[in-house]
Amino acid sequence: MKIHSLKAYKVPLHALWLPRTDQIEIRVTAGRRGRPQQSVRKEVTVQLDQASRLLGVLVPDDKRLGLGRWLRQNWEETEAEPDEPVPPSTVVYDEAAQMAFFSVWPNLSGGEIQEVRRKAELVLGEGGELMVIRMPVKVRRRAEDALSAAAGYLPNR
Repeated sequence: MKIHSLKAYKVPLHALWLPRTDQIEIRVTAGRRGRPQQSVRKEVTVQLDQASRLLGVLVPDDKRLGLGRWLRQNWEETEAEPDEPVPPSTVVYDEAAQMAFFSVWPNLSGGEIQEVRRKAELVLGEGGELMVIRMPVKVRRRAEDALSAAAGYLPNR
């Protein structure tokens, strides 16, 4: 990633495990809260540390989502340090690759990062703002997967 194409935004995020539906949900907990208007299914990359803590979610952007525009219009830009762990409740947007990384937990160990690909549901509000990222913990073909351990670190609802 090129450093000059990275922009970081302070966005209040809250990650939960929903045991009834066996999903991990990342909520944007501030900003204008409208009614959910549409739901978009996208393949995302979930990043976990060596202890299976949820570091964050990498979401590809497109015109329909408009994550870059939404971040610039609604959130304060902060510094993005390329060799430092991304603080929680920070979204790093790579303008060149059009990818947004929603940070839940900083990678303090600096060790290997495990990546898990998953189909996620992105819930958008009336104004096109992202409200929720929802990912299934278990997939039908596997009884246990890496997100099962990550869900154990999260508060549940």
